Amino acid sequence: MKTVFLYTSLGFFLSAILARVQGQTPLLPRYKISINDNWQFVKGEKPAEDSVEWQSVYLPHSWNTEDPFDEEPGYYRGVGWYRKVVNLNTFPQKEKAFLYFEAANQYARVFVNGERVGEHKGGYTAFCFDITSQLREGDNLLEVRLDNSHDPAVPPLKGDFNFYGGIYRDVYLILTGAIHFDLLDYACPGVYISTPAVDSAMAKIRVRGTILNEGAPLENGRLSIEIRDQGGAKKGIYERVVQLGSGPNNFDWAFSFPGPELWSPHDPHLYSMAIQVVDGSQGQVFDEIVQPLAFRWFDFDSDEGFFLNGKPLKLIGVNRHQDLPGKANALSNAEHISDMEMIQSMGANFFRTAHYPQDPAVMDACARLGLVVSMEIPLDHDITDSPEFYSNCKTMMREMIRQYYNYPSIVIWAYMNEMFLGRSLEKDREQIGKIVGFARELEALTREEDPTRFTMIPNHGDFDVYHKSGLTRIPMIVGWNLYYGWYEAGMEGFGAFMDRAHRELPDKPLILTEYGAGADPRLRSLEPARFDFSVDWENAFHQSHLKQISERPFIAGAAVWNMFDFGSENRRDAVPRINNKGLCGFNRQPKDAFYLYQAWLSDEPTLKLAPAGWRRRAGVQNLTQPLCVQTVRAYGNVEKAELLHNGRPLGEKALEEHTASWKVPFQDGENRLELRATVDGQPVGDAQLVNFEVLPEYSLAGRQSLHMNMGASLFFQDEDGGLLWLPERESRENSWGFIGGRRFMPRNRGVGTDQDILGTDKGPLYQTQRIGLQRLLLPLSEGAYRLTLHFAELERKEPGERAFGLAFNGKELIHSLDISKDYGLYRAVALSFSIQLNEPMLSLDFIPRQGEPVINAIEIQKIGY
Repeated sequence: MKTVFLYTSLGFFLSAILARVQGQTPLLPRYKISINDNWQFVKGEKPAEDSVEWQSVYLPHSWNTEDPFDEEPGYYRGVGWYRKVVNLNTFPQKEKAFLYFEAANQYARVFVNGERVGEHKGGYTAFCFDITSQLREGDNLLEVRLDNSHDPAVPPLKGDFNFYGGIYRDVYLILTGAIHFDLLDYACPGVYISTPAVDSAMAKIRVRGTILNEGAPLENGRLSIEIRDQGGAKKGIYERVVQLGSGPNNFDWAFSFPGPELWSPHDPHLYSMAIQVVDGSQGQVFDEIVQPLAFRWFDFDSDEGFFLNGKPLKLIGVNRHQDLPGKANALSNAEHISDMEMIQSMGANFFRTAHYPQDPAVMDACARLGLVVSMEIPLDHDITDSPEFYSNCKTMMREMIRQYYNYPSIVIWAYMNEMFLGRSLEKDREQIGKIVGFARELEALTREEDPTRFTMIPNHGDFDVYHKSGLTRIPMIVGWNLYYGWYEAGMEGFGAFMDRAHRELPDKPLILTEYGAGADPRLRSLEPARFDFSVDWENAFHQSHLKQISERPFIAGAAVWNMFDFGSENRRDAVPRINNKGLCGFNRQPKDAFYLYQAWLSDEPTLKLAPAGWRRRAGVQNLTQPLCVQTVRAYGNVEKAELLHNGRPLGEKALEEHTASWKVPFQDGENRLELRATVDGQPVGDAQLVNFEVLPEYSLAGRQSLHMNMGASLFFQDEDGGLLWLPERESRENSWGFIGGRRFMPRNRGVGTDQDILGTDKGPLYQTQRIGLQRLLLPLSEGAYRLTLHFAELERKEPGERAFGLAFNGKELIHSLDISKDYGLYRAVALSFSIQLNEPMLSLDFIPRQGEPVINAIEIQKIGY
């Protein structure tokens, strides 16, 4: 179904209605028609015309929806062709026709009826072609040859995200008259709107642009501007006479607007500006565009941070990548908007479009929702020292600034990210010097294109290489991507780093452009540790950073890496091929840290139980009664809250730094938790129903099953069947658990391997293991059981370097298991055995043959008597 977006003013609608009453058929000045439907696509070069290889697709579309996430290394980066037939007889007849792409990744060549109309390099900005002379009456064939291959002349050259191929944003056919605003100025709207002076009494508005007259000269033209508020009420009309000679006609017009409502995150008052080119004699509207308008002024101070409308405002928000499961980056406008609404619902007021300009629907939402924006081009980590590469970067910078210039929420243009990662002044001085020199060129270009906004370069956490090279002196703001408590040990190192940066860069505003810790929502820990990928470590990480950020007024802003988990094909973390530092999962389900930020940032009363998503829990009895005490927390912005467990009050506590905690004596079975508070006489709270399994300290007699994750203090919530895998437990006095050995703890890593485990979607069960253990003891009732043992070779042992046997109560199960020889490295192995237990103890002995025995996980299920 075709969608036609008609941009016009109420006045023109009334004149159109009058004309219809009088028997005329008026045309709108401009038609912007979505042509997303009924395309055909083929991966690879274009086949013969009679081929049946074409598949029907609708835009937005990507050809990388699946392959970045499978076990095969790499994903398709190559050529794809799109085609579509457009019948012009179905559209109004206008003098000019343009084909407008919001983005396509990354090298596009566009053809109309077999004739090449243009090309575009770069995957994250719009491009537009005049196709008037190539069109004919009736059917017209549109074709796009697209290539997302690595190109040393086109950034990004590398990065921790996927470079999905496809026409993944909207495509439009734009029809205008012979007199129209310039659409070919780097695919900009045709006008540039700024507010060079603003206060609550008066605002100065500057509107400049180019009108193209592809017809006869017009002596008595008129430029008309109508401003409406967000409710649609007319707030001002401004007109001036213009003479339009043939060809381009530039204009630059400044005027005043009284009593503006100011835009801010707390009250994002948004206006619209309709700009028309009119025939002064007959009143005919030749062209019209509508752009967002807002009134605000801002500044950054190196000591006191960010100021909006003269008031200090700490910017706290997120980064965001534009992909979804099953869709790659081909999101609908509704999905983009939903993401931004979720960010705003968390209480965020800041958004960094890492690492590229994002969809216009995203920017529309930011303006409406009150999100302050930093936008950047995808110049990430590396450069190619070639004229073509430098030229493409400059073109991307101009495209970004000109296309997004009118969005009032944008306050920063950025143009590099972590350019010296892996480099040193000693070994890479020449390359570093070239990057610094090119940064000066981009800085000059950016300030020339838009002197009204700030510039920024985000750097990774090697202060010396950026400072001594001179890169920190170039932009107006210095951004820092810091991961203390994740890639660097010690969360407190973050504050010390920022203190040093402020001390040594006293005239530079500072923004924390990235910080975060990985979290797999399936992993929980009562003893969280760096690199364990537990939700609990992520919570502790962010609580520490929020506190340190709030204590330092000179930190102008901070953006969490990342709002959502996102695709990164090279990642080998707890969830392979996913960067899971998000506050929400790839599927947009909030993790606990989302609610922590909501507690710190939201203006609305909020109170949340944490852990938030851990509804099936377990633990070993740690009281004389069959109870297990574990900690439950509250995240909120209320002064105090009360917790009830199965209706019994556990006390009221004050929330300090937006959190409080209680020790809860969980009983076996269902446990109801209720969190209560009152704000301005209104109840605020949260509730959970937790299914808890209290395990005895010594004997497991009577238990039907047990699942234990070896080599880690991690609970693993298995999505298949809702199983809960317990952390390993050491046997004491013949209680259930392991005897001997050590955890697999790789150097510089901590918990578990950083390799992808093949053949499973339960990576955390196989990424940790116990090495060199002697025995597992499981005191159980007599009966028939299914014993399943899970293994993976994590230490790169060659065949023959590790072999061991297994015996159950003295009976051999396996004589010699050589994981590497029999199955290979980093591959999940599950071996099941049916056993009959005729005594109240299962003793599983590990018998070394060569090297040390290992085990990754164990499960036992009673199947009979």
